[in-house]
Amino acid sequence: MYQALLQKVDERIGKVYVKNLGLDLSRVTAEDLESIATFLEDVIGLELRKRLGNIDYDLTVNVWLSENTLNIEVDVEVYAHEGFKAEGEVLIDEALDKGLEKLENELTRRFSA
Repeated sequence: MYQALLQKVDERIGKVYVKNLGLDLSRVTAEDLESIATFLEDVIGLELRKRLGNIDYDLTVNVWLSENTLNIEVDVEVYAHEGFKAEGEVLIDEALDKGLEKLENELTRRFSA
């Protein structure tokens, strides 16, 4: 019965982060791209669980290289009451920021030029 009261909060939080970390992307392999995606899923997932508690969500991370740029796309879908939307956006944003900060440190450690 409780699940019937939930709905997908389907508004997108559109953010684009562009940072030059001075990485040597020529060293990045397909396996590295997969491990970067897994790392980010784990870190953001942990941050979301800390902030959202028992609220259901889906998290997808895609990582690819194009034109000497490392591209990362994160999609978070949260299933919660409509009233949660405003607070939820702030919590998701915090989780994404924390995850990306940890990823920057990891990438710099592994792929510094």
